[in-house]
Order: sequence, then C-alpha cells, then structure tokens
Amino acid sequence: MASEFALRVVKAFESFSPDPYECPGGETTIGFGHVILPTEDFEGGPITMAAAEDLLARDFRIAQTAVLSEVVVPLEAHEVEALGSFVFNLGQAKFAGSTLLKRVKAGDRHGAAKEFLRWIYAKSKPQRGLIRRRHAECVWFLGAPEATVLYLAESGWDQTRPVPPP
Repeated sequence: MASEFALRVVKAFESFSPDPYECPGGETTIGFGHVILPTEDFEGGPITMAAAEDLLARDFRIAQTAVLSEVVVPLEAHEVEALGSFVFNLGQAKFAGSTLLKRVKAGDRHGAAKEFLRWIYAKSKPQRGLIRRRHAECVWFLGAPEATVLYLAESGWDQTRPVPPP
C-alpha cells in the first residue's frame, strides 16, 4: 500500500538515526521516526538501515490504514499518502480530532489542504522542518507533481524561497 515515492518523501523528513533518540514531540524514536513501543527493545545496539526501512514501511502502512478507517469519503492515492505522512508524523489521535479530518470528510479539499499548515508547532514553537513538511503534504494532497513534492522534501527548501512551478 505504501508507494516507494511516499516512503522516499517520509524518509526525507524523518532522516535516519541508528540509535534511539527523543524527538521534538517527546517520544523515543529510532530509524526513520519509528516510535519505540514499551514492548520493543532497541538497547542491544544500533538499528540497520534495512531494519529501519522495514519499520518505516510497516509504520506508514499503519498510518494509511488509520487514514482509511477515519475517512468515509473516497480518496485519491496521493491524498491517502499525504494524509498518511501527516498521521505518521502526528499520530492517529491528533488526526481523529482535527479540523483537517472534518474538512476531508466534508469533501472540502482546499479547506483541508490549508489545515495542514496549522500543524507546524512542537512545544508551542514553529519548526522549520514541520513548515517544510506541511507545505509538502499540502501540495501532495492537492495532487502536485511528484517532482514538486520531492523538491520540498529533499532540497532543504524553506518558505523564503519560491516553490517551483508544476
């Protein structure tokens, strides 16, 4: 269910850490943003790139499944992937209570796209990485060409530089 393109975009925003670390949201994560569950033990040493990619693919499928369980209207593949990136980053609970979800359910695609841009804070402060990610998810959700989404994800783009035309 998770396309190679979607995984590439998420990898660009998450970056790779072979060792556990605390993310800005406060959870302990490893690999490409995998939240370590109490039942998991990563104390034995660093995680390999291959293991991290497997966890990412699994976690992203879980995020997409969460999207599909919450949204009752038909979605295009790019919409599911953009929303999956959002849920992967913030969790299903925040998505379930969001205005973003309400707008998607109401069929208000443009209103929903604007809602991505409200989720740029960690510990009450706007974060450059989240600004980049939400812009990418917004245009991805609206069906921007993959090249545009990858530019936002992989180039280190910030809001002071223009987004390339589609």
